Amino acid sequence: MQFLRPILLLCAGFLLFPAAGNDVFNGSFERSGRPDGWEWSTFGGGDAACAVIRSGGNRHLRIAYRSLQQPNRYGQLLQNVPLTPGRIYRLSWKMWGKPARNICWTLGKHWKLRPALPSVTPEAARHTLRFRAEPDEFDGKLYPVRLICENLTPELNLDDIEITEEELPAESAVTFVPPEKALSGKVFRLPRLDGFPRDGGFPGGVTVWTPADDADFSASFALGWNQDGLLLFFRVRDDVLRPVPGSAMYLGDSVQLRIDQDGELAPQARPSDLELGFQIDAAGKLATWNWNTNMPIPETLVESVVTSGENGFSAAVLLKDALFDRIDFRRPKPFSFNLIFNDRDGGDDRRVISFARGIHDSKSSADNVLLFPEGGAETARVCARYDDLREHLAGIFYTAGATGDTADFVLRLTPEHGSPRTIPLCRATRVPPGTAGRLPFRRSVSELPEGRWTAEFLWNGRPAGKLAFERRALLVRQRKIWEEFRSRLSRIDAAYRRQFPERLPAAAALSLRVLNSDIPRLLSQMEAAESPAERRFYDRRGEMTAPEVVEALDELERELAEYRAGRTPPEYWFFRSGPVLLRGGFPYAELESSRGRRQLRPVLFAGYGHFTDVIRDLPEFSGIGANLIQIEIGPSSIFPKEGKNGEFSEPDFSDLENRILPALRSAAEHNVKVCLLLSPHYHPAWLLDKYPDMRADSDFLKYEITHPKAEEMLDAYLAALIPKLKASPWSAALHSLVLSNEPVYIGCTPYNPQSLKDFRHYLKQKYGTPSGFNATAQRDYPDFDAMTGQIETDPALRSEFERFRRDTFAAWHRRLAERVRRIWPEIPLHAKMMIFSSLYVPQATDAGMFAAFSDYNGNDNYRMYDFDNAGLAPHHISSELGSELQLSARKLSICNSENHIIADGETRPVPNGHIYTAMFEQYATGTSALITWVWTDIDYLKSLSSSPMFCGNIRNRPGNIIAHGRAMLDANRVARELVRFSRYEPETAILHAPSSLLHAPERCKNSLDALYAATLPTGHRVRFLSEEQLGRREFGAVRLLLLPESEYLDRKALAGLNEFVRRGGRVMVCGKAPRYDEFGNPLPEPPDFPKLPLSRLGAELDATTPLPFRLAVHDGAGGEGLYLRCVPDGDAYLINLVNYGKNARKLNFSGPGTFRDLLREETFEPEFELPPQKPLLLRFLPAGKP
Repeated sequence: MQFLRPILLLCAGFLLFPAAGNDVFNGSFERSGRPDGWEWSTFGGGDAACAVIRSGGNRHLRIAYRSLQQPNRYGQLLQNVPLTPGRIYRLSWKMWGKPARNICWTLGKHWKLRPALPSVTPEAARHTLRFRAEPDEFDGKLYPVRLICENLTPELNLDDIEITEEELPAESAVTFVPPEKALSGKVFRLPRLDGFPRDGGFPGGVTVWTPADDADFSASFALGWNQDGLLLFFRVRDDVLRPVPGSAMYLGDSVQLRIDQDGELAPQARPSDLELGFQIDAAGKLATWNWNTNMPIPETLVESVVTSGENGFSAAVLLKDALFDRIDFRRPKPFSFNLIFNDRDGGDDRRVISFARGIHDSKSSADNVLLFPEGGAETARVCARYDDLREHLAGIFYTAGATGDTADFVLRLTPEHGSPRTIPLCRATRVPPGTAGRLPFRRSVSELPEGRWTAEFLWNGRPAGKLAFERRALLVRQRKIWEEFRSRLSRIDAAYRRQFPERLPAAAALSLRVLNSDIPRLLSQMEAAESPAERRFYDRRGEMTAPEVVEALDELERELAEYRAGRTPPEYWFFRSGPVLLRGGFPYAELESSRGRRQLRPVLFAGYGHFTDVIRDLPEFSGIGANLIQIEIGPSSIFPKEGKNGEFSEPDFSDLENRILPALRSAAEHNVKVCLLLSPHYHPAWLLDKYPDMRADSDFLKYEITHPKAEEMLDAYLAALIPKLKASPWSAALHSLVLSNEPVYIGCTPYNPQSLKDFRHYLKQKYGTPSGFNATAQRDYPDFDAMTGQIETDPALRSEFERFRRDTFAAWHRRLAERVRRIWPEIPLHAKMMIFSSLYVPQATDAGMFAAFSDYNGNDNYRMYDFDNAGLAPHHISSELGSELQLSARKLSICNSENHIIADGETRPVPNGHIYTAMFEQYATGTSALITWVWTDIDYLKSLSSSPMFCGNIRNRPGNIIAHGRAMLDANRVARELVRFSRYEPETAILHAPSSLLHAPERCKNSLDALYAATLPTGHRVRFLSEEQLGRREFGAVRLLLLPESEYLDRKALAGLNEFVRRGGRVMVCGKAPRYDEFGNPLPEPPDFPKLPLSRLGAELDATTPLPFRLAVHDGAGGEGLYLRCVPDGDAYLINLVNYGKNARKLNFSGPGTFRDLLREETFEPEFELPPQKPLLLRFLPAGKP
């Protein structure tokens, strides 16, 4: 049977586009270098060499790999290539040398395409392979191409490596897809169905697809629609049903449906994409999950009929119209879908059955099936893009509902000023009834005049899509813009030096230093750019950073005008290399001011990480507002090879002596501190090869931490490293040591034999005998082995296992800290805990337990700019919440040693105000050190061999660098006041109950997030009170305790809660009150507390802790997007106010007293307009106070 039916096209000037040029940079290696554009690296201790060789006047690359094959040991040649997702390419290369084995190309991010190289012969020969650049195989916007050597390769010579896009034929074919082939044809006419079938089966008139059918598992599904919503039908035959509830549903037997509501088939995930999950729970009912809201689909938005039995189940599901915010099923437009079945038979035996990429490995809609609802508003759709490098329009034309025997495809091009050009593209004849059509196309527009154009695609005269693009010569406009920047900067610089002939104001000096360096630098890169790809790279770099530079220049001019009008430059305070003291968890040092004074003050640090560029640029940092860096070293650096007289008998200090210690010296010489990450995750490769039973996957940690050899390795590592650091004459340059990087213990599972062994030991240590556990948890297990088999099904054992995992991970960190302190008691320690996700139980990180062994509350946190939302973004809330969790656990200032304030791979302009606010507000919420991810200088050549995640990093954004440095300068001016916010003892707290997070994770976390977010505009700092603190009766100054969803509560905490009430404390419930203990057993006497709607939260907080002022909003937008916090400061009050929205807000303070702006050092008028992302720090002095 013919799979898809091709129809010949009559083409008029269509698809006559030559094959694209070589997409590989320096594939001939004539640019020499490292080689330029390529990255050569070895892994696992492989012995390899790579060099550019000149022979007969030309250059080529020679690789030699001298190690025998072992797991995870290889040499790699890498280039990230700018390909187009979904296109077909040819990779060709010339090769010769000596016979070798196990050499292959690996194409794409996930290494799924690994074609082996042909035999290497002494004579040069050209080879070719063909591949499709799958959308989910891209790393950002680039496609990784690697050559891997993993066995003896005496000599491999490479030359003329090329990747070219396959040329579309001059006469192409539109494919008309019958319904049964829609999964492969990628387009489908979605049938309209009457009513909702009540038998749970497949109704008549639907097309049923079966992507999986084997002995123990088969799955079929169908789709339809009506005015009530989307209809989904599926039938699963499975002899073992293992559902996993909640957000981890995908780990068990389930169905995942992903819907691209806009029908644009984008290669990257979009916020409007919906991802939904379905499974049959233990009661035989349909359980759902919406990963967009992180909650089940509300019952009002889903209707289902389920039939289930021993061998599987079937279901009919109606997803109601109100669930979709971009599809109106009364008049539906095209949208696309993808669907997978997850099958789990037990343990780690899990399969994912899919018909297209885009859900499991990475999120994408590029391979979705486009659905045209039958009778809907549209019968054609074009998904197209403009490639400014190759100057062509390309995409796919989709059609449905054709009438008659002919289909005309037309492109109309209209300039911004001028008349349209209509180009008849193709005419398809003999259109079969009941089918949908799919036509790939590419059209050169290089002949068009420069300017803005609109491309309209028409099918049988009806609109099918529209695309705006601009055809322009790369770099012409950007070079003009940046030349204007250089001229403007020159004028501003000269004006400042006339105004301040002796010494520039510190903030202005910082801005001028950055701009005088980076503006000429980018201009020289633009001028030197040769290839079209290189010109496009710097064109886009200019577009990305120009708005940020405009902001910085405007700021300089505005401040200069104020200085000319008589304003005095503020007094700034600078860290100078010397001792730092920790007082009450906050760092103090003798600082020097811009007016020559020296004073012991709280010191706030800021800087960058985390790789070699920060060491190179250390001498420049103090001049641009940075006084801290992070670098790292790990066990693999000290023990790259097994010792001859014992595995760890021969430490190698070359990396320490050649890289780390010189960095400490440079830091000391340039008034910068170093936060050194000890990176225990960098294990020696030979150790895991020798002891494979050590292997376990906990994200960065790839070994089981309780394995005896892991403990021996870390003992030897710290015993070798710490004395060397302590003895260094530059040891005082160390700010602190970081014990671990983004620690999680997800490799500790009920399926891990080492975990089960450790868990049994934990139970014996804690309870002595099974009867001890039974008496406590109200269970009846005969022995510990019986318990370990019920971890997933018994809430009591699941609770105990999570406590074991959390306790074990904290104990491992505590032991690391003890090892260091035995050698060097004075050095501050912390761990880089991902505080933003610490509420997710499987990570096994607890703020209180980590604080117990730390000198700083260490974290990794993020506050990225929200391009889509207009109010207080979720990551601002998460950042505030995480900081408060840590401060509430122990009053230590926070060291955020991986400060994410720009999203990885972000190439849009990021407002300088966002950078300043993200920095300053972390200082205002307890942070004393911020090390921003990441400082990596990416030029065009480096972009080809670096991860695209680095391309938009802060090093390449001069305006953002300025805002970053200015935030630290301003924060150190008002450091005493900022510290007051963290040292204040709040009178209201929110319960942090890990027991509820364990048993009802999503519901509890969502409730906790919502409650904490509701406190942010109220003016009150609200802390957390944990179960452990309740159990220890550590109530602090708290008089009002708020309970989010807290159905499960530790018994000791419950006793503490009752004691809190007995002492006069008030408890109010903002969710469900405690009903069960930590083991899931009903409480004999559940407490009954009054409920508090969030609408009354502000009034209740005011009643508990009255504020001396009021803030009124005059623009009708309420408190949305506002952050307000007030704490007492002697007879006065400190106020921190931020507008996180996108528009200015009209506000008014009222109350008897006066306000002073501490950053501008002037009186503040109480009626004002607050711009976005411009923090206020005020002092309010009530009337009658001196």
